[in-house]
Amino acid sequence: AGTQASAPRMPSRSSSSSTLVPGWLAGTFAGGLLVHCCFIPLWVGCIVPPFLAVYLLFCGGLRMLAGLALIGLIVYLDFGITVRWRPWFMRLIYELNMTRYYSRCELRGALDAVKT
Repeated sequence: AGTQASAPRMPSRSSSSSTLVPGWLAGTFAGGLLVHCCFIPLWVGCIVPPFLAVYLLFCGGLRMLAGLALIGLIVYLDFGITVRWRPWFMRLIYELNMTRYYSRCELRGALDAVKT
């Protein structure tokens, strides 16, 4: 019988082990802001390289070759590299508690028009 690899588990928030984040930053607005400052630019900016590559393809000449190289790089990064799961990184993000950035979360506007 073969062995099955177990799926990575989220670190427990109630663990008594040492934390990665200083107490004044863990679970505060500043911690949430720090996580947002790291991840939001990556999330928003991830669309730029594919659009730039397509633009360069239609420019012709050497720019077309640069566009092809950029597409090759994007494909390699998407399918050629496997990033290992790092428990310490997940614990860091979890301890910073990105939800503390928001004082409250609510839906506003014409909610009657929203079909459920």
